[in-house]
Amino acid sequence: MANANETSPAEKPQFLGRLPFRSIKVDEPDCSLDSSLWTCAWNACECEGQSACDTLDGLYYGSAEDPVTKFCPRHYYELHYGTNAAYRLVDSERLSN
Repeated sequence: MANANETSPAEKPQFLGRLPFRSIKVDEPDCSLDSSLWTCAWNACECEGQSACDTLDGLYYGSAEDPVTKFCPRHYYELHYGTNAAYRLVDSERLSN
């Protein structure tokens, strides 16, 4: 018998794969996470409610190193390229050299 508190697979974001770049915190360059793509049946964006989310395709960006936090494409872009962006994207190869 399944645990009543157990989350079904349909309720969890599904990992699709890692992207070839890392997300680096601008004021802490040693702090970085891989960038990964996830799919989800509901809006899993951490910025939901701050401004409209891009939920058209059910894709979300996050990190396999932090499997909880996810962002819709719009908010992920704004975190990295918006005015006063706190993060930037760097090619993984560049970091390993």
